[in-house]
Amino acid sequence: MSDITFKYDPWRGGFRLAMGTFVRHRADHLEAFGWLLSFFTDENGRIGAIESYWGHGGLRLKGMHQVGGWPHGLGWPQGLFLVPGAELHVGALHLRQNPEKLELWFGTAESVSPNHWNRQEDACRGVAICFSQEKPKAGPVPDIGRRAAWNLVAGLSVDFDRTVAMYPIASLRISLEDFKG
Repeated sequence: MSDITFKYDPWRGGFRLAMGTFVRHRADHLEAFGWLLSFFTDENGRIGAIESYWGHGGLRLKGMHQVGGWPHGLGWPQGLFLVPGAELHVGALHLRQNPEKLELWFGTAESVSPNHWNRQEDACRGVAICFSQEKPKAGPVPDIGRRAAWNLVAGLSVDFDRTVAMYPIASLRISLEDFKG
């Protein structure tokens, strides 16, 4: 069993998913999806943390990002939550797990994993990310160097056998962070 921590910035964007008691070291990271995500690994190459944090923000999360001055969707969840089984729903965040995959979905229950989302996979690392069609301003975006419209993250999945986490996830700690560059 493992515990995970999910930190996110609903104002600027960006998030960090930390598995168990993993301590990241800047030297042990890999960039993926065109520098949109960083994977922090242990000495065996297993993922201990996944992060989207660049400049003064990072990828925005569907239903968990402030749009137009007000919280979008179901608000901003935070706290420590026990995971009673295969699924946990906390506001706009949905955790799903089975012995093969850990998934985090963002948005309302009705909008989880529609077929029209743009799914990108990094098969070598066992990670997939789904983008919605919504595009709030992000920025400064890697390789662009200026603010740009970027799709909201609708979901993220990772293969358990590629992480330091062990199935099942027993608890999820969610916290708001004010990421600043």
